[in-house]
Amino acid sequence: MKKFIFMFLVAIAFTTIYSAELDFFGFYQMDMIYDSSQTHMGDAVYFVKPTGGSDNDEFTFTARQTRFGFKTDKIYEDNSTLNTMFAVDFFGKNDADISPHVRLRHAFIQYKNGDETFIMGQHNDLFSGLYPKSVDASGRLFINVGFRRPMFIYQKNSLSLAMARAYSLDAASEALTSLAESPDFQFKYELNKKLSLSGVFGKREIPGVRTDMYGISAEYSSKNISAEIYSGEALAGYFGSIGYDIKGADAVKCSGGWINYKTGNLSFGLGTQVNDNDTLAAGDRESNSMVFISKEIKVKPDFFVIPEISYYKTGYKNASDVEDIRFSLSSRFYF
Repeated sequence: MKKFIFMFLVAIAFTTIYSAELDFFGFYQMDMIYDSSQTHMGDAVYFVKPTGGSDNDEFTFTARQTRFGFKTDKIYEDNSTLNTMFAVDFFGKNDADISPHVRLRHAFIQYKNGDETFIMGQHNDLFSGLYPKSVDASGRLFINVGFRRPMFIYQKNSLSLAMARAYSLDAASEALTSLAESPDFQFKYELNKKLSLSGVFGKREIPGVRTDMYGISAEYSSKNISAEIYSGEALAGYFGSIGYDIKGADAVKCSGGWINYKTGNLSFGLGTQVNDNDTLAAGDRESNSMVFISKEIKVKPDFFVIPEISYYKTGYKNASDVEDIRFSLSSRFYF
């Protein structure tokens, strides 16, 4: 933590020296969560555990979604611009629930000159860049693909291209690793202001087995509705296939999608993710499904209380599905 604070202060000093306009942002958030069944990762659900019993409910308090950072903006004499963004939350290393670790969310430079933009650093994936508007952090994990990672992005008009750090998910440890022989390659093409197509391809490897990885996604976003459908193979590094890149000698195929309707302070969403179970063994995870509804209640202009009810279901091959009903109450203060 001391090292992080020192680096943060150095970053502020650096931006001050170069006379960039510094804008702090973020929010404090407290979540109270009740689950009717045990889940992997607890306050951020990746799948529902097959615990095998009926008395598996859990209750937790957490402030891990608290987020803060700063942005800088600089305009040069030739009208080119250079923007930076730095942001963290507290979903880092999961070894101490009572003392969460800092996690880097964003840290990138964005240089724009005319109709060309260059982005360097930790940034959102181009592939499948939308996510459901749920206050629960699980919306990104349970039914969606796409995340953030170190990458280089080139944008011109409606087309974006990127080289990104590759991640594989170790099925035994459920931990992300970087066992890949090359970077991932991503693209995004905006058909219009609401509809876009995106994709990714790369390589994945376990000892003795190497396979191609790919994904394709269509995304829709309007004032009230956002939705996404996707399909691919070996997508565990993008939260697809629920933790399996390769089973035996084959890449795991995964398809899914979700839709989210938001009107005023009310948000409703549902979605699913399904693995091709031909490559799965008995007891492996083959599907995730989620439904949620939440309401954002304004207490003050910058202070909100957000109740949410979620339903999660994880399917297991040749075994019973496991379900979880979650009741959460979140308090969020923006600054």
